[in-house]
Amino acid sequence: MKRNILIATVGIGILLNSCKSPSKEDKIAETQKKIEAAQIELQKLNAELKSIGGATEAVGGLDNIAVTTIVAESKPFNVFVNVSGKIITKENILLAAEMGGILQNISVVSGQAVKKGQIIATVDKELIEKTIEEVETQLRLAKDIFERQKNLWDQKIGSELQYLQAKNNVETLQDRIASIKSQMDKTNIRATINGVVDEVFARRGEMVGPGTPILRLINLANVEVEAEVPEIYLGKFQRGQKVVVEFPNVNASTRSAVISSITQFINPNSRTFKVNATIGNSDGMMKPNVLAIMKLNEYSSLNNIVLPTKLIQQTFDGEFVYAVDDSSRVVKLDIVTGKTANGLTEIIRGIEPNTKLIDKGYRNVNVGDKITIK
Repeated sequence: MKRNILIATVGIGILLNSCKSPSKEDKIAETQKKIEAAQIELQKLNAELKSIGGATEAVGGLDNIAVTTIVAESKPFNVFVNVSGKIITKENILLAAEMGGILQNISVVSGQAVKKGQIIATVDKELIEKTIEEVETQLRLAKDIFERQKNLWDQKIGSELQYLQAKNNVETLQDRIASIKSQMDKTNIRATINGVVDEVFARRGEMVGPGTPILRLINLANVEVEAEVPEIYLGKFQRGQKVVVEFPNVNASTRSAVISSITQFINPNSRTFKVNATIGNSDGMMKPNVLAIMKLNEYSSLNNIVLPTKLIQQTFDGEFVYAVDDSSRVVKLDIVTGKTANGLTEIIRGIEPNTKLIDKGYRNVNVGDKITIK
């Protein structure tokens, strides 16, 4: 009987070696299938041998195969989407002249911090000052005429029309002076935000006109990361969700951020939508347009088994892993898998917590083998 078993084993081995498939994948799958069939046949022969008082050990299993094991456990599992982005600041202001004239003074330099309302440059106001002097002279005369006309009118002398004209002249000149002074204040170029002078464009003594760029002012305390995300992830993220941001060119630093906005517009050219995340920048290291990698959490689970993906094997019937039973023999566990990320795979069904799974050496064992745990 033992001889028949040996002949059957050799015959199965020859059959496996003579099988050739068109591709490596098909060959592996076909070979695995035949190995399983051979193992089943060997188990049947072993059962027959036991029934007639033969061997007491499993004929289909080898003994003392050295392996290592890991214990299956439930733990959090996250799948991240990495998208390229950049640092932007909403307070990136290009200050320009409001009044034309010669740039008389620039009191700041690049890199200098400024406060909102601080005068940082001035345009020559000599012409406006002379205009104010002329109008003030006219106003003094108009007031004198008005006082005389008022005295006459109080005595019922003269016409009401002359009185009203004199009064109107005074009010008109007063309004004109107020308007000119308002224009003169526009010769002072003030910081519109708290921030840092990024770049100065104009020079002292140059002629500038309304709209001429003078300098750029940015606020580095209020920055965001902006990334374009493929539309296949539409609806998977929401405002307030935490994300991780890496900066490969800034000492490989990593910071946490919170999604502040998600655009509803899909770019028809790139098929992407924009995700912005607010990030802290108290040290001022994050500059506009610095390269960033935004790690968005696409999927999370808390209580499923998570295994190294390499341990999972496949057949035509599905996926499985090798485990160790209470008698230190190899058993096969059919499984259903979920998401895979970073070399780990989520197990939806098929493995109970605390199950011993074969790690190193999993490719060297078959069902029924007796193993020795290193």
